[in-house]
Amino acid sequence: MEVQTKVERLVVKDEDGPLGPAETLLLIEQQRAKTIWWLGGDPLLMYTTWGVTWLLGFGALFLYLGYGALTQATALLVLFGFMSAAMAILVITRWRIGGSVRGDSADRSRMYGFAWGLGLACTIALSIRLSRLLPPPEVSLVWAATSMTVVAILYIMGGLLYQDQPMMRLGLWVAVLNVIGTVSGPAPHALIMSFGAGGGFIVAGIVLHRRRRLSG
Repeated sequence: MEVQTKVERLVVKDEDGPLGPAETLLLIEQQRAKTIWWLGGDPLLMYTTWGVTWLLGFGALFLYLGYGALTQATALLVLFGFMSAAMAILVITRWRIGGSVRGDSADRSRMYGFAWGLGLACTIALSIRLSRLLPPPEVSLVWAATSMTVVAILYIMGGLLYQDQPMMRLGLWVAVLNVIGTVSGPAPHALIMSFGAGGGFIVAGIVLHRRRRLSG
């Protein structure tokens, strides 16, 4: 990376004397870039994991809603099983970051990881309560739409928290798809989230991972 090369030259220079303001700023920028990498995680892991989760999970839900190929219980089990696994990966990653980064950054990472677990726990509690009052297709929509609302909000907030533009944009993308799908109905929502959110996150994870490797 160009910044790293410059910093390496400046470190050699530092042997003859203290760094000047410009050199110090470059060193700070290098540390900031490393911190963002740790806080943001590898895009291939962070985004592609969710992409596969939604592609398969919402795909199963669409098979139930559109064709009756699966039972509702099986479809929701597949969706939330994958989402729980993806959430666990995210929380473990954030926890690892908390052990590698000290100070306010570590505290933010831990709190952000807890927010995912608590957010989805609230979603499950609300959906269970509303499920008693709605017909089966609408029950599926409530579970799916509320969970994706939490995901969208937390991705947007994570992007703002870590100054990660791709993360924030993906959160906005999920929010827009969720609104369109919710208005369209249970089966269209499942299809839109499967290919739009799932496929979009897989592509984003691969592209961003490749960009970071080329820039690193």
